[in-house]
Amino acid sequence: MAIEPPPGSQLGRSAHIIVWVVVLLIAGAGLAWLYLTPPRPSPQTMQASDQAAPQRAAEEKATAERAAAEKAAADKAADEQAFAAATGTGTVPAFESYIRNNPSGAHIAEARARIAALSEEESRRAAEARAAQERAAAERTAAEKAATEKAAAERAAAADKAAADEKAAAERAATEQKANDDRAFATATQTNTVAALETYIRTNTAGAHIAEARQRIADLTEQARRAAEAKAADEQAWIEAAQAGNAAALEAYIRDHPSGGRVEEARQRIAVINEQARREAEERAERAATEKLAAERAADDRAFAEAAKAGTIQAFEGYIRGNASGAHVMAASQHLAHLRAAAEKKSAQATSARRSTTRDRLRDYVPQKPVYKAPPLSAAMR
Repeated sequence: MAIEPPPGSQLGRSAHIIVWVVVLLIAGAGLAWLYLTPPRPSPQTMQASDQAAPQRAAEEKATAERAAAEKAAADKAADEQAFAAATGTGTVPAFESYIRNNPSGAHIAEARARIAALSEEESRRAAEARAAQERAAAERTAAEKAATEKAAAERAAAADKAAADEKAAAERAATEQKANDDRAFATATQTNTVAALETYIRTNTAGAHIAEARQRIADLTEQARRAAEAKAADEQAWIEAAQAGNAAALEAYIRDHPSGGRVEEARQRIAVINEQARREAEERAERAATEKLAAERAADDRAFAEAAKAGTIQAFEGYIRGNASGAHVMAASQHLAHLRAAAEKKSAQATSARRSTTRDRLRDYVPQKPVYKAPPLSAAMR
């Protein structure tokens, strides 16, 4: 019985193909035997058959030999398939099954050699597995020992760290307390008021800056007293300058009190006074210019009125010469053009009249030539 290869393997598919080829060969041999075997002869042909018996015996022998050869080929193919399946599986039971099912197979010796090699490999692997287990056990023992020693070292380190942390915490607390005290004093100093410094002293009774804070309070109190006196003097000077209400008084206040509380207001008032003076000067200049322009326009109007009243070319020409930018130059030019045109026309008319009078006088002295008048044509000539 052949060993079935594992399903889906390449070797299994090859074995199935070999089996089918063997089956097809056997079936072909059987069909060939049926085809080549002649039917039973009739009595009439028995005599002829007896004569052909040797030939038929030779053919039957050849057929038997072919069948034996085909069977041997099929047995060999089955043996090859079984050994291939055992080789594909590659285990001792697979090769033992091949030997058991194919006692006369062509690969018995090779199968036994494979069994010996596999048995030796299994023994080697088993020895290696035992050695690996022993090494693992030794490593576990060493790891457990190392873990115990590490835990002891960690506990000792934790104790040392706890002591160091406690010391560091105390140092941090002292440092933080000093930092808080420094920040509180810095805040009070930055604010720089008596109230802020008194709050520092009240909330930091053991602070490192108590004496300095008290000295600063005394200094601030003295500064406040002096500032109050200076402010009163500044206010009095400002009242006097404001009552004067002129730029000189305000400028004197700025000069005498450069850091006074009303310096900016004084500058603004000076700017307003100066701006007002500038506007008044501009208004005066504008009024003067307006009055001058009105006078010039009145003079221009009078000159044009006089030229128009005269109504002569000389009068308009004199207006244009004396008032080149006057308001009536265009009108004067138009009047002048009309007057000149009229004068030219009058001159032309006078010239024409003189010429006409001369012609009339000459006609009175020159005899007139008789005018020839042709007689009318006769009817016959027509």
